[in-house]
Amino acid sequence: MAAPAPIASSTPFHGNGSGDAGTAQRVPSLDLEDLAAQRMIVPCDVEGSLLTQRLTDNSMPPPGAGAARPTDAEIAALATFIERPCARR
Repeated sequence: MAAPAPIASSTPFHGNGSGDAGTAQRVPSLDLEDLAAQRMIVPCDVEGSLLTQRLTDNSMPPPGAGAARPTDAEIAALATFIERPCARR
């Protein structure tokens, strides 16, 4: 079985929900170091993180992806996740 595609991969992980064998969903990476290496997040910098920028400007999930937009609470949880390394200092 192939490894899951990272969240910033050019391979979309938003499925069409049809359940077709050729449209298997991929699980995005939720590892802080992986996301930082992909430049999707900047640890300790919510506003400088591309992922939070795209979520808050409504460009993600992309139109037509069939994915629900994250709630404000989910975006706040992501911000907490991004800030977590700073809280440990």
